[in-house]
Amino acid sequence: MIYLYLVLGGLAGAFIQSGTGFGSAIVMMNIFPLLLPADQSIIICQLTCLVMSSAILFRCYRHIQWRICVPLLIPALILTGVSSFLAGGMESSTLKTLLGFIFIGLSIFFSFIAPNIHFRPTPILSVITGSLSGIANGLFSMGGPPAILYLAPALDDKTEYLATTQFFFLATNLMSISVRLASGQATTSAFLYALVSSFGAIIGTILGCKAVSRINSTVLKRIIYIFIGINGLVIVSQRLF
Repeated sequence: MIYLYLVLGGLAGAFIQSGTGFGSAIVMMNIFPLLLPADQSIIICQLTCLVMSSAILFRCYRHIQWRICVPLLIPALILTGVSSFLAGGMESSTLKTLLGFIFIGLSIFFSFIAPNIHFRPTPILSVITGSLSGIANGLFSMGGPPAILYLAPALDDKTEYLATTQFFFLATNLMSISVRLASGQATTSAFLYALVSSFGAIIGTILGCKAVSRINSTVLKRIIYIFIGINGLVIVSQRLF
């Protein structure tokens, strides 16, 4: 059963990320903790995202927009490293409860608030969003939302957007995994499970890249946000009642 969840989680996350540029970690972190500890789910998710981002970048790495990416990436890398180290001292049950609340918040934010936010990237904004992304990635493997709020308005071309976002996620996940390895947080089983979920992620990436022109991203995102919110409510209710 665990292996099926891992394959399906990796496949679904990669398919969505191939079409929308982000969301894989959110989807996987809604699925993996159902059968695995939250702290190990984070590591499995990040390892899977390394494979996924590399596979997507293989097709479009020449289109990375360094001028847009680097100002966001520097604070994100620093805060990813710090928060990844601090996450090692948190109980798995505490992480899972926090995840539940974050899922609810993300669902509300992206359903009702984010569509009304319109701003152009600035140096100050890059530091703020990069820092928030780094903290979220290090603690919960979900640094995508803050980064997307910064990158999406700056990149109109879909290929440039996909290449730049995937490089950002690749770099920050590499930082987090390196810190977790150095601090002894990663287990052998996490790497084994990551291999299984990566198999699903590769399939999902292939399918997503082929279907990207046919995906109605607005409808897809709406379904994702509803799913995230429901799962967050389930997690919180299980922990509190």
